[in-house]
Amino acid sequence: GFFTPVARRLTKYRFNGLSHRGRTTAVSQLMTHYRDTRIRVLISGFSQNIANYMNETFNLYGFRATANSHLEFLRGTNEEDILLIIISNSGDTQRLVELAEIAQKHQMALIAFVGDKKSKVGDLATLTISTNTYSPKILQSFTPNFFFGTVLNQFELLLNGALKNLYEAP
Repeated sequence: GFFTPVARRLTKYRFNGLSHRGRTTAVSQLMTHYRDTRIRVLISGFSQNIANYMNETFNLYGFRATANSHLEFLRGTNEEDILLIIISNSGDTQRLVELAEIAQKHQMALIAFVGDKKSKVGDLATLTISTNTYSPKILQSFTPNFFFGTVLNQFELLLNGALKNLYEAP
C-alpha cells in the first residue's frame, strides 16, 4: 500500500527534533493519507478527556475517529487503514507500550503525545510530540500538571496547520 513505505521512512527519520513546521508537515501527510479511513486515539487514565476532545474534533472535520483504550480494536485490523494516536504523560504506561509495540510490529502509523520524548511509547512512535513536562510526582506536592493543557495546545496548532494544508492547498 501507499503508506507503509511512508511509515517506514517516517520511523527512520524520527521527528523528535523537528520544528513546528516540520511536525505540521508530518501531521499533514498523515491526515492526507487517513482522511477517508480510521483514526484511533488510544489512552489510559486522565488522558481520556483529551482523547475525547481529539475524537470529537476529528469527527467535526470529517475524519472517522474513535477514542478508546481497548487492545481488541487492533487485532485483525488492516494496518494500512488506521492511524493511531497515543496520549500518555509518562509514555511508559504498560498497556499503551503494548499497543505501541503492536503498531510498530505491524508498521502502523502512530502519533504519540507524551510528556517525555525518551519514553518507551515515544521511542516506538512514527511521530513523537513531546511536551517535555513529565516528572514523577506525589499528588501531595501540589505542583501544577502542564501535560494535558500543553497536549491540547499542540494538537490544536498541528491540526490547524494540517487542515490548512489539506483544504487550502493549490
